[in-house]
Amino acid sequence: MAYYMSMQAVRFRSPNDLELFKVLLKEALQRVKAIEGFVNVNYWVHLDDPQLFLETSIWESKAAAEKWDKNPFHQRLKEWGHGGPIMEDTISNWMSETVRISRRCPLCGNPCGRPFEMKEELKDKSTPCECGFAFPYLGTTNNFAIFSG
Repeated sequence: MAYYMSMQAVRFRSPNDLELFKVLLKEALQRVKAIEGFVNVNYWVHLDDPQLFLETSIWESKAAAEKWDKNPFHQRLKEWGHGGPIMEDTISNWMSETVRISRRCPLCGNPCGRPFEMKEELKDKSTPCECGFAFPYLGTTNNFAIFSG
């Protein structure tokens, strides 16, 4: 199955604007989960630029992402952001044709490389190795984190 991914980099004019956005984002995350075709969202603040918010959302199709883009709550959120708090917004959209997972069990050394469906990611990643080792995995992102490159 092909997936549609939207990547966004948003620079806020101040740390206070970013903090207010985080509050609004919590409601947005609840609402986006109700959109048919929504698969996953991850977000973080850039390590070297604490006013830069980064986000990726994955959808079953471009049409599903467009449903969210036209959602009244999302429209109001964009109007608020572009009305002052957002200094810069860069959006990139991509199509993904294949997704693979590659793992090696630290206990038995068993390698595993296979395709998987993004909409089944949490289920797939929570499946233990044949030897019983439970790979660590993150659930749906619901907190801000800082990742270094």
